[in-house]
Amino acid sequence: MYLTMPAQQLIYLALLSAIIIFGLFFVLTGQIILAIFFGLFGLGIPTLILKHMKKKRDEKFNVQLVDALMNVSNSLKAGMTLPQSFEVLAREMPNPLAQEFSLLNQELRLGRKINKALEHMLERMPSADLELVVTAITIVQDVGGNLTKVFDNIAHTIRERFRIEGKIRSLTAQGKMQAVVICSLPFIVALGMNFTTPGMIDPLFTTVGGAILLLISAVLMGVGIFFIKKIITIDV
Repeated sequence: MYLTMPAQQLIYLALLSAIIIFGLFFVLTGQIILAIFFGLFGLGIPTLILKHMKKKRDEKFNVQLVDALMNVSNSLKAGMTLPQSFEVLAREMPNPLAQEFSLLNQELRLGRKINKALEHMLERMPSADLELVVTAITIVQDVGGNLTKVFDNIAHTIRERFRIEGKIRSLTAQGKMQAVVICSLPFIVALGMNFTTPGMIDPLFTTVGGAILLLISAVLMGVGIFFIKKIITIDV
């Protein structure tokens, strides 16, 4: 992710997030058990944010990969070698693609074979599109072929897949919004009831039967989210 922070700082951020959310819900509701429950969820917020940032970075890399393939193809047609075309990408393309190809170029300068350097990039940026590119380069170098034509065909394939995925996202947007509403509605109703009639939901957190009901509700909500995700997730 190229974040200038030590990895252990994520633990400190998780603890800070849990403390802040615990204090916020304790002040708003006055229920320590409810505050602890939401405070435990706060432990995972920094990790979720980091995963979201990684996902957005991967998506941006995949979008830039199409232009990168066209640039490499044009560089090869101009008489450059493949490592030279990679240096052009690292110099002229925006991040995150430029960052990843800069690392690749550093490995090539240290004497690593291009196939191994590309495999290391694929480990850092797992992507079906990048795997297709790496496989194509490996095959062409082993058995020969027109690499510029291969890059043009791959770029065209990726563009068409992006177009189809865009249509799928627009068609499944309603299902995703339904999942968000289903997940948030119980918490909104519980907070509203606690403000309007304080003490009404206390048995859910102070009795064994209430704890069982909360557990059953959480399981049923998880099952609903699982099936909604299965329905709206379409692989291209």
